[in-house]
Amino acid sequence: MCLDELQAVDSFARAIAHRLSTIAKSDKILVLDGDAIIERGAHSSLIAEAGFYANLVRQLGIEETS
Repeated sequence: MCLDELQAVDSFARAIAHRLSTIAKSDKILVLDGDAIIERGAHSSLIAEAGFYANLVRQLGIEETS
């Protein structure tokens, strides 16, 4: 089942990815540094916070309107 299909039903999915574009559509994103969660939220809120995640998105040139 792909992520779009899972979002159509009431479900929980865990995704671990090195590609930020893979997880940008997720409801909640956890940004880890070692074993600590340093940021959490949806793609748009993490971009607005201008923290670690937003910096990665800018560096990689990923579309920020996802």
